Amino acid sequence: MEVLDKAWVPSLWVRTDPGPGIPGTMCCTSADVTSCKKRLRMSARAERGGGGPTRGGRDGGRVLRTGQAGGGRDGGRVLRTGQAGGGRDGGRVLRRERGGQAGGGRDGGRVLRTGQAGGGRDGGRVLRTRQAGGGRDGGRVLRTGQAGGGRDGGRVLRRERGGQAGGGRDGGRVLRRQRGGQAGVGRDGGRVLRRERGGRAGGGRDGGRVLRTGQAGGGRDGGRVLRTGQAGGGRDGGRVLRTGQAGGGRDGGRVLRRERGGQAGGGRDGGRVLRRQRGGQAGVGRDGGRVLRRERGGRAGGGRDGGRVLRTGQAGGGRDGGRVLRTGQAGGGRDGGRVLRTGQAGGGRDGGRVLRRERGGQAGGGRDGGRVLRRQRGGQAWGW
Repeated sequence: MEVLDKAWVPSLWVRTDPGPGIPGTMCCTSADVTSCKKRLRMSARAERGGGGPTRGGRDGGRVLRTGQAGGGRDGGRVLRTGQAGGGRDGGRVLRRERGGQAGGGRDGGRVLRTGQAGGGRDGGRVLRTRQAGGGRDGGRVLRTGQAGGGRDGGRVLRRERGGQAGGGRDGGRVLRRQRGGQAGVGRDGGRVLRRERGGRAGGGRDGGRVLRTGQAGGGRDGGRVLRTGQAGGGRDGGRVLRTGQAGGGRDGGRVLRRERGGQAGGGRDGGRVLRRQRGGQAGVGRDGGRVLRRERGGRAGGGRDGGRVLRTGQAGGGRDGGRVLRTGQAGGGRDGGRVLRTGQAGGGRDGGRVLRRERGGQAGGGRDGGRVLRRQRGGQAWGW
């Protein structure tokens, strides 16, 4: 055994058996003096250099001046001010990296100047200002986009601004002139063609296609959106022709031409929304109800079998939703009652009935809701 002279490295002794770089006493074999001196130099440099902490994981990276490195087993290296290596194999951050993070997964990507890279096992590469590689195989981003949120991230070409591509296993591709859009939130992300602005495609396993500005495919088989609508919130998304939303369940409904801002089919079998539907929702359960013309702001079918809404009301909070003629809400249980004008009815299995001049009252708070007659204001009936 050879004990190194304390004067060689003032106030620093290192022990070899527990691990390198531990301040205190150290004994070293004569055959291993060179490696011991090497470790002493490294430890002394870490003491004198000041700045950043080291060893954030088992094998932390090295920090030269002010950064932090090594959040996992094998931390990356940081030259000046950045952070690197959030997973097992952290990425590297070069000189001009300020405030960036690299390597959030097992194999972090590389960051050249100002971006973030490598959120999964195989992080992508970021050339200038981007984020890349949110999944196992991150995509590559050339200038300003985000790519690769899943296993196989998509690719973003030159003129992509602010867009994300590939949110699932197989991220979609985003072509030129894509601005602010997202593609491929599920396993098989949809494709976004040229001139797509602000649209999302493919929210499920098989994302739909978006041609211009809409959102498509919220389930396994996303629908198609031709211009500006959203489609397919379930397994089989419906089709949207212009501006509406359709198909919140397995079989999304269809939305015709003049649908504006409406949603249809919130359950397994979404209802249908006809013309001039504005702001309404139909079919929140398995079998969504139907919404006729001139429906504004109403919802129909909150249970398995949604009721029908004629003008502006909400109907069917249970399995069999009641009918609403004008502005009321009905059917909070399995068999919703009927509301003629403005009241609420049916808080249990068999909702009661509310007649004409009911204002602000609730009926049927238990299994068998009571009845509320005329001129009942603010009261509750049969509240067990």
